[in-house]
Amino acid sequence: MSLPSLCFFLCLLLLHFSSWLVEGNPITNPPTLGTTDDNNDRLRRTFDDLEIILVKIGGSSITHKSELERLNSEAVTWFARTVAHATSAFFQHGAVTEKCPSIPDESDHPPKHGRGFVLVHGAGSFGHFTAKEYGLKGHSTPPPLLQSNNTTTLEIQHKRRILNEGLVKTRLSVQKLNQIVVKELIENGVNAVAVSPCFSIPGLHAHASLQAQTHLQSTVQETLEAGLIPVIHGDACLYGAHGAGILSGDTVMEILGIQPWIKHAVFITDVDGVFDRDPRSDPTAQLLSHIAVDPRNGEVVADVTASGSTHEHDVTGGLKTKLKSASAIASAGKNVTIVKSQSLSAERLLQGGIADIGSTLYPLAR
Repeated sequence: MSLPSLCFFLCLLLLHFSSWLVEGNPITNPPTLGTTDDNNDRLRRTFDDLEIILVKIGGSSITHKSELERLNSEAVTWFARTVAHATSAFFQHGAVTEKCPSIPDESDHPPKHGRGFVLVHGAGSFGHFTAKEYGLKGHSTPPPLLQSNNTTTLEIQHKRRILNEGLVKTRLSVQKLNQIVVKELIENGVNAVAVSPCFSIPGLHAHASLQAQTHLQSTVQETLEAGLIPVIHGDACLYGAHGAGILSGDTVMEILGIQPWIKHAVFITDVDGVFDRDPRSDPTAQLLSHIAVDPRNGEVVADVTASGSTHEHDVTGGLKTKLKSASAIASAGKNVTIVKSQSLSAERLLQGGIADIGSTLYPLAR
């Protein structure tokens, strides 16, 4: 081959390689969501086509909260099967098991391309015991390492070691539960994936940092757009220069629930809803089926006694924290419903229907 011919051949080869890099290299230029690739239906789905329901199932529902790391396997199985039965095929890898609840889709306006979920679960007896032992608590601002102003370097190092030990042991316990929940969902055909807040969100800075909240929101949205159901858990997190604490699932619900792509928020608990008094101690307590929330300040317009959890090792604030989060979501213009685990009302809600028994928080018209 002559030198001019060789140069011409090499130029053609270089042009072809450059074109491949720009247009066809799946690594440097991956396809974007919303393209019209006929071979990949998921990439054609736009996020707006999906009806997304934000659901939190409490730790008291899926564990026996008074006993260390004791699972309520019946409730976990019910939850996974109910979610699987209500989830669009877009988020599934197999047929829904025949043992799933057989409730027809009751939504007035079925979503164009199906229904998806953002799932959050509490820790229950997986995490709370360890967090209590090591002094990890829920905080809305970075906690001081020690109360005294005369702390020495050795005292700070000792406190740091204690908090670190509590953090790793609490996270290990919580992630055991998360793995069980995710595994049950996968076995029922749902493409569920764990999203752990501590280091990926990042952590407790979600309380005060808009950047951290945006990170969480973007992570969840991208997960959904990929056809995956995110399963987020309450977590033990680093907080501040020397601190650590608990990021509750209720706080995660509050951060995500205000997003415009969330249609409805559901809290699944171990009671039927919100009562005017504690139903465990007062048999005359009345269920509040509708609770108005003032959108100007997020305050509940009802006479509610929020006495918190009945478990002394609960470090997240119990009912009071749940009501605060639910009120914040409602004040953003969303309906929020609190229902009982393993109830027909919970199953109907996840199908897009209306609960017969439960408490719905809604924004008060002004």
